Amino acid sequence: MIRLILTLAFVALVVSSPSSAWAQATIDSLSLDTATCGPGVAPGGFDGRVAATITIDDCTAADVVSRVSPSSSASNQCVTKGVGTHELLLQYLSWEEAPHSTAVATVALQDGFNGPVLDVKSVAFNCTTGGASPCPPAPRAGCRGAGSSKLTSRVVSSFGWIWAKGEATTEADFGDPTLGTAYALCVYHDGEIRGASDFPADATAWKAINGGFKRKDKFFTYYGTKVGSESVKLKAGEDGKAKIVVRQKVFAAPSMPYPFEPPVTVQLVNLDSDLCFESVFDADDIKTNKTLNPDNPYFSSDGSFRGVAKQ
Repeated sequence: MIRLILTLAFVALVVSSPSSAWAQATIDSLSLDTATCGPGVAPGGFDGRVAATITIDDCTAADVVSRVSPSSSASNQCVTKGVGTHELLLQYLSWEEAPHSTAVATVALQDGFNGPVLDVKSVAFNCTTGGASPCPPAPRAGCRGAGSSKLTSRVVSSFGWIWAKGEATTEADFGDPTLGTAYALCVYHDGEIRGASDFPADATAWKAINGGFKRKDKFFTYYGTKVGSESVKLKAGEDGKAKIVVRQKVFAAPSMPYPFEPPVTVQLVNLDSDLCFESVFDADDIKTNKTLNPDNPYFSSDGSFRGVAKQ
């Protein structure tokens, strides 16, 4: 059996089977087709499609029956598809819509229900327009570094990133997010995009402070229940004095599969100037990196990461 898993904003779409198979597969390409959602949490959830091209190198189990959830359609993917390259178009719905328009869809191929992950690919996108995300597939080059960085993340719960003792940064470098400067947060592991969120320009959420800007925002469902919050602080300073702090809770936090493969890279990007700020956490910098179900990380109900890096 080949198991196909999609994680996006706390949602999974699965091609799975209770039986086992002997198959090898790779994901040749991954793209997004007709993704639509909004910047706020809405009762209808998210409705979009992910187009994946997969290659099956070996498939010898003739009795594999796969089930696509949450739809009721079924197919015998291993036998019907067979060895070769195939295009798949997957439609999925989320339980709740993330409060940001930048999102990441992760598709994984697994051999068996709890078998090894054969291949994984992710694609970042703007789910309001269905177009490209400001977060490219791999990290940007030339970002400003920090003398000390800290990253803590827990799935469905929280995300925190501190970029401290940073390279010299002026207040003008930040642009003006109260007027028109938007920011994107991009998280990579082993050089591939795995999480993202955005901080649009907003005179209500963003406020000017001495030497920079700060952002505070809260997110609610359409009937008024709070489902997330976030804060961002951008503080200018001479070399070794600049600082950025990002904190997000619940649905405001990026949805990512755990554990990460090092190095883990976090970048915050000024979308006006493309100036970016970066922290890199190598294997020696990682203190915690786990899921509660390490055999099946894309369905794990919980996961966590903690890294502290000094340069």
